[in-house]
Amino acid sequence: MTLEEKGNNLTIITDNYEASVLAQDPKDFPIIPGIQNKKNSIKTGVEPLKEALSNVIVAAQFSDIRPEISGVLVNLSGGKITLVATDSFRLAEVTINFNQTQSSLKEAAVIIPLKTGTEVLRILNAEKEGNAEIFIDQNQVLFEIGNNYVISRLVDGKFPDYQAIVPRETKNEISFNREEMMNAVKLAKVFAGRANDVSLVVGDNGKFLEVCSSDASLGENRYRLPVKLRGSKFKISFNWRYLMDGLKIYKGEEIVLGMNDPDRAVVLKNPNEPFLLYIAMPIKS
Repeated sequence: MTLEEKGNNLTIITDNYEASVLAQDPKDFPIIPGIQNKKNSIKTGVEPLKEALSNVIVAAQFSDIRPEISGVLVNLSGGKITLVATDSFRLAEVTINFNQTQSSLKEAAVIIPLKTGTEVLRILNAEKEGNAEIFIDQNQVLFEIGNNYVISRLVDGKFPDYQAIVPRETKNEISFNREEMMNAVKLAKVFAGRANDVSLVVGDNGKFLEVCSSDASLGENRYRLPVKLRGSKFKISFNWRYLMDGLKIYKGEEIVLGMNDPDRAVVLKNPNEPFLLYIAMPIKS
């Protein structure tokens, strides 16, 4: 293939094909911004960053009304890096210890736009190994991943004080097998109504959980799986997508669902993955 510039045209020539594409003056191309101060940086492996970003970005959603939640919070504090995302209905948090990173920053909090995070994750998925370096300026962020460079403006705003809604303790908890619960939710979603709602009902003896869904035009579904209950029996409803997204970010077999009230935030966690946290708001009864 041969590419030739002819006046304002780009000519593409092969053995059996020729095309002429109208081009524009390269001087009209926007100036590519750069990071003025590269002293503020975070260096980590591709794999830890890819895993952390993929686990939290599921909870992010673009919003014109609330731009401060239209991205991923990167917070450096207390010897750890925390990534957080929320759409106000669910929240995901991942913590990376400094022993997995090299950082010239001790304290910082910036919001990376959702579109930027998605593009960075696409690049990370294509990289099998190596390091990623993040440079943070006053209002810009630069990602250097192998031979790829992504520079972006930061979201202007303050991320919500999400710690205020995180239950420190939960008086009612059930533990169950993650894969079996995912299968139950997959079946329940077929019969979920317009609100995508599925109900979780702890049985009378507290030894099993029923995952239920129904729709007047489709029918109903009921799946029973064994659980271990601590506290009182309860019934709670979720958007099945929020529940499934939370189950997917964990790798361990056992998941604990903890709650204090059927109308307040519910925590999904795995005792063996303390660096992960997922919170979902139930559908109010």
